Amino acid sequence: MSDSRSRSSEVEVSVDPATAFTAFTDELDLWWVRGPINSYDAGRLVEMRCEPGIGGRLLEVYDKTTGEGLELARITAWEPGKRLCWQSSLDDVRIDVRFDRTETGTLVRLQATIPEGGSDKGGTAFIRVTPAGSGRGSPDETRRPTSSTTLPASV
Repeated sequence: MSDSRSRSSEVEVSVDPATAFTAFTDELDLWWVRGPINSYDAGRLVEMRCEPGIGGRLLEVYDKTTGEGLELARITAWEPGKRLCWQSSLDDVRIDVRFDRTETGTLVRLQATIPEGGSDKGGTAFIRVTPAGSGRGSPDETRRPTSSTTLPASV
């Protein structure tokens, strides 16, 4: 039996999945909503960074010259244009991001899962700050956050 919890959100962008993936990863610093509620050290934050590939890190960078900062997560799946996953380095949250083609672009779906007995010390922040204007999309993008849900117990 499982008592996992999850949160999810989605945004539709008017670009193809490969471009949406690139905007999500390479342009993370352009769309991340800055502020004390979305950062561990907002006063020192100079850049949000995603290092590419499995084993890459999501970082809150405090010094661009040295790269010094806080490791937020490690990438566990890297499938450009399709899927991106990471495990939080600060809590037990796992994030799965899917890039699904639509008639008008791409639906970017984020799912954060906290395993049974696990904790969320901010790892689900990506669900809350994924903006409608993330990266190269257009003003007609639509963000659809969903409420917290409990996953059904497995048999």
